[in-house]
Amino acid sequence: RREALFRRIAGSKGGAAGRMLDPAILAEAEGKLQALRPLAVAEMETAIGRIRTLAEHKSEIDDIFAAAHEVRGMAGAYGYPGLGVVAGAIRAYGENRMDGFRPDWTLVQLLAQMLARTFEHPDTQPPAALAAICREALGKVMGREGRELPVGAV
Repeated sequence: RREALFRRIAGSKGGAAGRMLDPAILAEAEGKLQALRPLAVAEMETAIGRIRTLAEHKSEIDDIFAAAHEVRGMAGAYGYPGLGVVAGAIRAYGENRMDGFRPDWTLVQLLAQMLARTFEHPDTQPPAALAAICREALGKVMGREGRELPVGAV
């Protein structure tokens, strides 16, 4: 079945790109995406609550990074670009850790609070302002840890 689908897509005018840009296909995809919106927003809210709880208890840092990765993936698709920025900052902090990594819990807690506030009030800060704040905080902490913020991470 998959091969037949690929042949049908490739045989379309403009190939795969032409098929994917078809207004009817785009409208159908957008409709399906919006039908999933309540579930996705509830999942983001649950993940943010988990991040905050784990950060407050200074535990399970890998779970925090994984949950932030999930939030970042859904945020942009459902109209929360600022949320994606802050979740991306948490995820970026978890990248390229050295042996013996000990998280800066103050930073993690701050980012968890920013994440929750950005979810509750998505229009308070523009994504560019959130990115600048996150870059500065991550740069300072990661610099003290002997790490560099990955290029383009926030």
